Amino acid sequence: MAESTLETEYSKQSNHIFNELGKQLLDKDNIKVVKITKNDSIKNKVEAIFKSIKQDKLILLTGLSNSIAKLICITEIVKQKQNEQQQQQHEPSQKLDQYNKLLHIDSTVNPSYKPIPEKENKKVDTKQLEKEALQEIKGPKIYTLPVLYIVIGKHSIVSNIELVNWTKQDK
Repeated sequence: MAESTLETEYSKQSNHIFNELGKQLLDKDNIKVVKITKNDSIKNKVEAIFKSIKQDKLILLTGLSNSIAKLICITEIVKQKQNEQQQQQHEPSQKLDQYNKLLHIDSTVNPSYKPIPEKENKKVDTKQLEKEALQEIKGPKIYTLPVLYIVIGKHSIVSNIELVNWTKQDK
């Protein structure tokens, strides 16, 4: 499974989740999909998500493997910013609801892999040759990569959707 296949599987899975949510809403344009990667700017993503929440959109956040920590961080910042803004404006509480779904994708690509720079003197390493021979016999190593989906939106919007097999995040 090559890198492109990993992206393909991730896209297929994300589209399936999007379509599940879209069936329950009158207009699929009311769903904003935000894909988080480890190189994204937290500030820019938080601003984009917050803008969509103000437009009464349902937000579907997605993160694969090593970008999940950033996804959680962004989600918590958005919720905190929403609470702060409500307290400053003394608005009636327009609470954000959050639902999580953790899935996985099996891949031969390790997204955390960092190649070791090769030395100029290439000696025949018997351990490396043995390792390559075993890999040829057994097949490639399969990595199970976690994928986290988070649905976040105003309570008035999220409460109209039946989120089966999703976990409600309290607070």
